[in-house]
Parts: sequence; structure tokens; C-alpha cells
Amino acid sequence: MSHLGCPDGLRELKYSLKSKCANTPQANMVLIENLLFHVEEEGKGIDASGQKTDHSLLFLGGAKVADKIELIESLLDKVDEMIIGGGMAYIFLKVINNMEIRNSLFYAEVAYIVEEIVAKAKENKVVIHLPVEFAKADQFAEDANTGSFKITDIIPSGWMGS
Repeated sequence: MSHLGCPDGLRELKYSLKSKCANTPQANMVLIENLLFHVEEEGKGIDASGQKTDHSLLFLGGAKVADKIELIESLLDKVDEMIIGGGMAYIFLKVINNMEIRNSLFYAEVAYIVEEIVAKAKENKVVIHLPVEFAKADQFAEDANTGSFKITDIIPSGWMGS
């Protein structure tokens, strides 16, 4: 995912991530196209046809939920949907779905806050999207053994979502 260039909501090949990743083995990545192909991402509040848009999406990732609590809480009154990825997704998955996350990041001291965020999101009709496929590793290191799993799989003992 990128904000490569500034195509003003127009699909111009020179700003495409597809052309930049042409020689990368596709089995090793998922490509999300240049966000600025969607003029709404430029913050102008209009879509490519010039119509006003008021649909908003918050995309969050990273590991430390605690560092983002204030941001999430303040934006729950302003967004329609939230996509939560990265390490913080495991805390949400554990709290919401009681998912077994093994050695994945989990901060018990913020778990109750996740419950409050989910309740406020429901109250505000904010849709929360969480990952359904993940990378896994047996350690947090460059030479870790890695693999992938789906939300319906169980992370093996001694492994973590990464």
C-alpha cells in the first residue's frame, strides 16, 4: 500500500505499484494499489466524479494498542469503518473472538479498553475489520522459521503471529 505520487484520483501507470513490483515473486506478497488512485484519500472530501463523499475509513496497524487508544477513541465518532492490522490485531482477536494467540503480542492491561472500543464502535455503527490470514514465526528474529495461517487455524505452541 502506498501514497506513491499524486495522481489526483486518476489511474496513471507511472504511479502504479504493480509496475514497481513487476519482478517480485507474487507468492511472497499481497499488493494493495496506490491509495491516491482514490481521490477520497487526498482529503478533499470528494470522489473521482466530483461528488461529495462522507464515508471514512481508519486504517491502523503496529504493535502498541496503548499508544493508539486516544486516537481510536477520538475517531470512533468520525469514521464508518476501521481496519486493524499488525500486532495490535491479535489483541482485538483475543478479546473479541477469544482466539488462541500463543506467543503473539498481548497486553492484558489494555484488553478492557479493547472491549470498550468494540462496544463504542457497535454503538456508533462503526464496522471493525480484522485480518483473517496471518504470517507466523517461531521467534522475533531475522532468521526465524516462518509460515502462514488462517483465522480458523491454531497457532502452534511456541509460535506467534507476526
